[in-house]
Amino acid sequence: VKVCDCGEGRCFDGKECTKRNESSESNFEEKGYLVKYGQEKNWALNYEEPGKPALVVTLKFSEESKCDLAHGNKPCLEFESYGEVGNRIKVIGTQKEEVVVVDKLIYIE
Repeated sequence: VKVCDCGEGRCFDGKECTKRNESSESNFEEKGYLVKYGQEKNWALNYEEPGKPALVVTLKFSEESKCDLAHGNKPCLEFESYGEVGNRIKVIGTQKEEVVVVDKLIYIE
């Protein structure tokens, strides 16, 4: 287990000390599959919960969203694509109805 003392206003994201995002309290953390849907081809996460298969939430990215797509931890808005449809990912963020504002998107091999 990696831990460190990052000081006030900073937290350890598993690899390094980063600025704590005070504006959002993550209430969503799920593993699933990257999908695109709808006429706008929105990025989404397809995941399951016990007794509730095939749940889908739209992913919304902000300037604070971080993506670790096996190339390091970078702002998501720097990527043209978040992977291929069907890639296994983990999403951490804040869910509001059918949309999750992404704090972190992590590629899972």
